[in-house]
Amino acid sequence: MRVKSTIQFTLKGNFRLKKGSAGLNSGCNDLVQPTDIDGKKRPKGKARDRGAFEQ
Repeated sequence: MRVKSTIQFTLKGNFRLKKGSAGLNSGCNDLVQPTDIDGKKRPKGKARDRGAFEQ
């Protein structure tokens, strides 16, 4: 079984979501976090992005 990755991954540990990923604008508000790990305001779009980074 092959799975298409929607995460940009390099040896430097870049775990940001790619453009078009299903993880974009699909997060929930169960645990409200006003900013992402870089300090960017959340949500930027219609909903929060999943993961530590808001695109």
